[in-house]
Amino acid sequence: MLRPLNIIISKFLNSSVYRILLAFIAALLLSASLSSFGYYNLAWVGLAPLILLNKSAKTFSNLVIESLVFFCIYNLISFIWIFSIHPLSWLGLQPIESGIIANLAWLIPSLYQSCFLLIFSIAIWLIYQFKSKKKLEELSLIEIIILAFIWALIQYKVFANGNNPFSIFAIPINQLAYSQANNADIKELLGIIGSPGLEILIVSFNILIANLIHVHNFSNSQAKMFYTNQASHGMIEINSLTKSLFNLALLIVLFTGIKLSHFDHSKLEAMNPLSVRLIQANLDRKDTRADLNNLSNIIDKQKLLSLKDLSNAKSDLLIWSEAGIPSPDRTQLTNDLFTSLAENYDSFLYGTYRENGLDTFNSLSLMNFEQELEQNYNKQFLVPFGEYTPLINLFPTPIKRLAHNTIGSGFSSMKAKQKLLKLNGENIKFASSICFELLFPELIKKQVNKGAQFIVNTNDLSWFSNTIINDLFLAVAKVRALEHKKELILAANSGYSSLISADGEIVQLTPLNSEAHLDFMLSPNKCKTFYSRYGW
Repeated sequence: MLRPLNIIISKFLNSSVYRILLAFIAALLLSASLSSFGYYNLAWVGLAPLILLNKSAKTFSNLVIESLVFFCIYNLISFIWIFSIHPLSWLGLQPIESGIIANLAWLIPSLYQSCFLLIFSIAIWLIYQFKSKKKLEELSLIEIIILAFIWALIQYKVFANGNNPFSIFAIPINQLAYSQANNADIKELLGIIGSPGLEILIVSFNILIANLIHVHNFSNSQAKMFYTNQASHGMIEINSLTKSLFNLALLIVLFTGIKLSHFDHSKLEAMNPLSVRLIQANLDRKDTRADLNNLSNIIDKQKLLSLKDLSNAKSDLLIWSEAGIPSPDRTQLTNDLFTSLAENYDSFLYGTYRENGLDTFNSLSLMNFEQELEQNYNKQFLVPFGEYTPLINLFPTPIKRLAHNTIGSGFSSMKAKQKLLKLNGENIKFASSICFELLFPELIKKQVNKGAQFIVNTNDLSWFSNTIINDLFLAVAKVRALEHKKELILAANSGYSSLISADGEIVQLTPLNSEAHLDFMLSPNKCKTFYSRYGW
C-alpha cells in the first residue's frame, strides 16, 4: 500500500546531504507551529521527519549531528525574540558589547535546550537497534507512549521546573502544547490532561505518523528483498502497516474519549464578581531597572491612569504591572499614593522590589486599605541573565549587568513557602506569578490546590523590541487559564494586558506599547479541574 512512498523516502534518507537538509526544513516547519506564527496544525506532524531520521540513523554520530541540527534550528527560531534586547544603550553598553550580549543571551538557552532534547532522539535510536529489520518491526503503542513521556519529562520536569538545577539556562516557552492555545478542538482537553498531557498526545501522534513509513538501507541486500513483488514479503509489509494503523486508531479513540468527557461549565461555583482596574503604563525599562531618579514621575503617571474616568462606585482591586514601584522604600511619596488610592479602591496590587537582609526580591505587594494590611509574594523562579547570572564567575562583566536592578546587582529567589494573597475583607485568594513564572505550570497548580480562585500575572516585556514574545506569552496565559478553568489577569507594563476567561478566550486586550487601562468585572470560582487535582 505504502510501498512506493517507502521506496522514495528510503532513497531520500540514504543520502547524508538530504538527511541534513530534511532536518533543517523540518525544524523550520515545526517552528511555524508556534503561536506567534499561527500554523498550529504543523505541531502534529512537525516532529515526524526527525523521528524518521532517528530511526534510520546509521551511526550514533550521524544521529547526534542530525538531531542537533533539528533542535538547534527549532530553538534558535523559537528564541529569536531574545536577540531583540539589543541595543542595550539604556544599560550604558556600547553597540558592540550589546550585540555580543544579545547573541549570547539568544544562543545559550537555544544550545542548552537542544542538548537536553538529544535524549529523546537517542531513546528512539536505541529502541530501534533491537528491532528486527527482516520483519519490518515498528514501535509498539507502549514504546510510543514511553518515548512521548520522555519528551514531556524533558520539557516539563527539566526545563519547566524551577526547582530543578538542570533548568538553570532553560526558557520553557516553546513547548508544543502552547502552539494549541487557539485550537478550538483541543481547548477542552487542557482541563483534563494539562499542557504536559497534551504534549504527550502531540508527540505520540508524530511518532505514529513516522511509524507508518519503513526506512530501508539499500546497501543491505537482505533489507532490499522486502521490496520485491513476492506475496509473502508484501504480507510482512502489510502486517507492519496494519499494526501502525491500529495504534493510530487507538490514539484517535483516546483523543475522542477525552474530548467527549469535557468539563461541565455549570460546576464552576462562581462567586460574587469583583470590579477591577488594570494599568498599563508603558514605562521606560530604564526607569524600572536602571535609574531611580524618575521614581516620582513614574508613580504620578500610573496614579493619573488609576484615577482617570472613574465611576462613582468604589472598585475592589487596582493592579499595576511588574516593578510598578521599583523601590523597597516606603517613602512619603508612596504613603501619599496609598492615601489617594484608598478613596477609590479597596485593594491595590503592584510590582515592587523588597529587601530582606542581603536578599533583594522581585515582588508583588497587595495593600488592603481598610485593614491597612500589606501582603507580599516574592518571585521564586528567576530569569537567567535577566534577574540573576548563573555561574556568575564564568561570564564577563557586561553580561552580568543584565541582571542589575536599581538597588543591587541581582535578585534572590524565594525558597520559603508563601501564603496566597488574599483580598480585603473577603475570603478570595488568587494565584500570583511574576513574568517568567507563568511558564511553570506546577507553580500555578500548587496555588490553585491551595484555594486560589483566579490567577494574576504581572510582567514587563518592554526589554524586547519585537512582538513575538508578546504573542507567545498570551498563548501561555490562555493555556494556564484553560488548565484550571480560572479567569486570568495579565498585567503588563507594555502589553499585552488582558483579562482571559476560564474558557481561554480574550475578554479584553490592550494595544502593545501604549498607555492604557482596562476596567472589567472578574468572576472568581472555587472549581478544581481534573488536571488541577491530579495532573503532573
